[in-house]
Amino acid sequence: MRVQPLGPLAFWFTLCVVLGLALWPGDGGAPRLFGWDKLEHIAAFVTLTVLGRFAYPGLARVWLLAGLSGFGIAIELLQMIEALNRSASPYDVGANTIGILLGLVIAAVAARLARAMGLHP
Repeated sequence: MRVQPLGPLAFWFTLCVVLGLALWPGDGGAPRLFGWDKLEHIAAFVTLTVLGRFAYPGLARVWLLAGLSGFGIAIELLQMIEALNRSASPYDVGANTIGILLGLVIAAVAARLARAMGLHP
C-alpha cells in the first residue's frame, strides 16, 4: 500500500482556500491574483483538478469532474447570500469547467511524462 499523506492534504487545503476566497465578503471580493476574474476561476480549478488527480489516483476522472463541478456550482449558489455582497454568475461556472478540463489534460500529460522518466509507476 502506498501512502500519500501530502497529496490529500494539499488538495483539501487548496479547496478550503478557494472556498474562502470565493466567499470573501465585499464589493470587490477577494484580492485579485491575475486581475481577471475568469482567469482566476480557471487557475483555481486547474490547480484543484491537478491536485485531485495526484491525491486520489484511483478516483475515476468523471467523479473528479462531477465533484469539482458541483463544488463550483455550490460556490455560485453561496455567493447569492445577500450578506456576502457577492454575485453569482453562470460564466464563472463555465470558467470553472474550463479549468477542470484543462486540469485533467495537464494531469494526464504530467503523469505520462513521470512514467516515461521512471518517476511514477
